[in-house]
Amino acid sequence: MTIREALNKMKERFDPEKLAGFEGTFAFEIRDGDPESFAISVKDGSLTIKEEEEAEDANCKIITDLDTFEAIMDGRKSAVTAFMLGKLKVKGDMNYAIRMNSIFFE
Repeated sequence: MTIREALNKMKERFDPEKLAGFEGTFAFEIRDGDPESFAISVKDGSLTIKEEEEAEDANCKIITDLDTFEAIMDGRKSAVTAFMLGKLKVKGDMNYAIRMNSIFFE
């Protein structure tokens, strides 16, 4: 799965009802990915994805490698397991990372 396919999958999984009252920006750094960085913003029940963007104002940043990202997106590995094994790092507000997991990966 390419990064762009994964981003499309995130768009498909997006459920505005799950996000009532939620706003935030998630930055991603995926080593060896194409693109290697992108940002996802949730505001007013809508989702915006910007490729190749470093979101300096992100509430949290997710850092991982392409293999781990693909395994999470395919459901072969949970984001929590990847975090516990040190394969996924979170910078910033951990509560946003937890919310991200429940929005896109469950």
